[in-house]
Amino acid sequence: MNVIVQECSRSYTVNVEGWGGPRVAAVLEGMIYFQAATCFPCPTCNRRVDQLDAGLARSGLGAGVEKSPLDSLLFFVLPLPASLSQDSAASEVVAYLSKVFDTPMRLLTDNKGKPIRLPMRKQVYSPNTSSPLSEVCRWDPESTNTLAISSDGATIEWSPSSSVQAAWVPAMTKLRIGGSGIFSFDFRIDAVASRQIGIGFMLAPPDLGFFGYLGASKTAWSYDAWEGAIVNATEAIHEGLPTIQDTGVVTLSLDFSNTSAPTATFLVNGTPTPSITLPAGCVVIPAVCLLAKGQKVTLTNFVAK
Repeated sequence: MNVIVQECSRSYTVNVEGWGGPRVAAVLEGMIYFQAATCFPCPTCNRRVDQLDAGLARSGLGAGVEKSPLDSLLFFVLPLPASLSQDSAASEVVAYLSKVFDTPMRLLTDNKGKPIRLPMRKQVYSPNTSSPLSEVCRWDPESTNTLAISSDGATIEWSPSSSVQAAWVPAMTKLRIGGSGIFSFDFRIDAVASRQIGIGFMLAPPDLGFFGYLGASKTAWSYDAWEGAIVNATEAIHEGLPTIQDTGVVTLSLDFSNTSAPTATFLVNGTPTPSITLPAGCVVIPAVCLLAKGQKVTLTNFVAK
C-alpha cells in the first residue's frame, strides 16, 4: 500500500487561517510533511494547493518539494532545512512553515510522537526522487504467498508444481508511480499457458475487488493479453485489441506530464491500445493476476524522464 502508520514521526496539528479544518504537519527522516488538502481533488483543495505552491515559490522554500497523495488527502513533502532537526520544538517547525502563508498559522497541539498516517514517500517514484530502480522495479513478495518470485525480484511465476487451487492469483510490484513526468516499463510475458492473464495496474490504495481479479474494482485496469480486452470494474471497456497467445511484451506507458489529467496506455508488442485517463494526484501500482499454473511474467526496461 502507499500508506503507513509512522510510529516514530514527530507530528503537530496546526490551523491556517481561512483554511477550515486543522491540518497535520510532521517531521520524519529528514523531511517535513504538510497536509495541504483534505478531500483532494476538489475546487477548494485545488485552490489551496495552488496557494501553497505560490507561497513556496515566493518564500524560497519550494526547491525539492514533492506532492504525495494519501487516499483523498495530499501532502507537500519538503526537505528539512539545516536550521531544524527531528527534535526541533513545534514552535520552530510552525514558524518555518508559516513563511509560505499570507495568513497566520498557529499550533493547536504537539502530538509528541503519536503515530500518524503519512504517505510512503520512499515508495513513490518520480524523476525527482532518488529511489534506486533495483529496489522498486521488482515484484513485492508481501503481496503474494502463492506465486514464486525470482531471486532478483524481476520474474513472477505460478509454479507448475504448486498445490494451490484458486481462480485468480494476484500480485503487485514494489513500484509506486506518481508526481510528474513520463514513465514506461515492460511486462514480458514468458508464458501464457493457453489461459487468460491479467496485466495492468491499480491506484493507491490498492483494491482488487473480488476473487483476486485485477480489473474487478473501479480503480484497477487489467489488460487481458489472451482475450485482447481492457477490463475496469468488471466491464470490458475496450475489446478487439491485439492478443498474446504464447509469449510477448506488454508495455505500460504512464504520462504524468499533464498532472491534472495523467494517462495510462498499454502497448502490446509495440502496438498501442486506447489510452486511459486517470485522476489527478493518483499513484499507480503496477500489478498482475494469473489464472493458470505455468504462467510467468518478468519486469524489465523501466524508463523515467
